[in-house]
Amino acid sequence: MNIVEITEDNAGEDYGVEDTDSDPDNNPDNDPEDEDDHAEEFITLGNEMDLSLDKSVDTTTSPGPYVAGSTVRFFVDVTNDTDVDAYAVDVTDYIDPAMFVFVPNNGWTDDGNGNALQTIPFLAGLDTIRLTIDLVINPSFV
Repeated sequence: MNIVEITEDNAGEDYGVEDTDSDPDNNPDNDPEDEDDHAEEFITLGNEMDLSLDKSVDTTTSPGPYVAGSTVRFFVDVTNDTDVDAYAVDVTDYIDPAMFVFVPNNGWTDDGNGNALQTIPFLAGLDTIRLTIDLVINPSFV
């Protein structure tokens, strides 16, 4: 935030004219909102980032119908919604073992808890990367 204000006005002393709605001073913290001799401006620094993702089924590769033992291919689109580059972005797919069996594929590894993990080394600002993961419907899933 940046603050600016009128700190002195000699028009009253020099010309007999007073500022009717403001009291010039050098304290930026004592000005009510209706004084027009004080202004604040907020800026956004370039170090803010907003990452988002979306997951969908690749219906071309795995159109269904799905049965126990079927492989389902998913797309995970990770987007950098700001112009600040992102580095070492970890994406975790939390896999329900009752529903799916995960075997590392397409750059995904097991995080040690049965979930899939992939690290995106670099994602440029305002860019999107598509990750692909294949999961097998648990053969004992009913």
